[in-house]
Amino acid sequence: MAGVVNLILRQRQEGGEFMLAHGISGRGDASLLRLSGSHGRDTAGGGNVYFGFSWLQRDGLPGDARSWRGLDLGRHGLGDWRFRLGYRGADGQLLAPFCAPARTGQALPCVLDPPRESLLQPPMDRLTGFARWQHPLSESLDMHMEIRTGRVVQQLRNAPFYARVTLPPDHPDALRDAVWLDYVFRDTGPIRSRSSNDALDVLAGLSGMRGEWDWRTDLSHTRSEVDNRVEGLVRYTAFEQVLASGDYRFGRWDNAPEVLARIAPAVRSTGLSSISQAGVGAY
Repeated sequence: MAGVVNLILRQRQEGGEFMLAHGISGRGDASLLRLSGSHGRDTAGGGNVYFGFSWLQRDGLPGDARSWRGLDLGRHGLGDWRFRLGYRGADGQLLAPFCAPARTGQALPCVLDPPRESLLQPPMDRLTGFARWQHPLSESLDMHMEIRTGRVVQQLRNAPFYARVTLPPDHPDALRDAVWLDYVFRDTGPIRSRSSNDALDVLAGLSGMRGEWDWRTDLSHTRSEVDNRVEGLVRYTAFEQVLASGDYRFGRWDNAPEVLARIAPAVRSTGLSSISQAGVGAY
């Protein structure tokens, strides 16, 4: 989530400019839209005020949108490294495949190919803004103020949670002689993450000349706030409890919503950082 507030190198401007750009892949997907603008003008007394903004929107690209994305490399004369789903014995050998039905009733593949079920390019929205005011106090002394602000929202999506489950012998879905079940929790959905980052940077200072020296002094304050929410991760300790009680059935879409919420609760983390600085320099 770096680069929330773009670095603005331009110090002053007279007039305005705007730019609109749109890009799309050669296959008609993964589009990108960018809009930016800026305007500045000189003020009475020899100063200048300048402000600008930039907005970017990028569409996501699913992994299965590209044929080369995946773990099955047989077409290149290499191996098929997809995960085989099913019941396994004590020696780890596959006893029987486990092909869970889809919501529509059709059978899903008995393999898991995580790259094809993950995003190849995550969607993103980014908005940044910048403003600067500069005003001379005398022939050798200037005052300046700057404000930068930005917000980035990015969404990630990975394949559903995958695990090798130890089956209780008395579970309704157990298979004779099977010790483990290689299973994908499709009922909890893909693993999804949404992150937002809001940043603010404020600076004020003086600059001038004294003799052959240029000098500058600044006071600044920076604040960054992050909010991240993850869904679809299975909490294995909670899953073991509902597994032992028989409340969870494998390959079914009618597991109780409260059971699914218990084994795969949404996880939210937030963070806030701020720093205030003072600086003096001469050159």
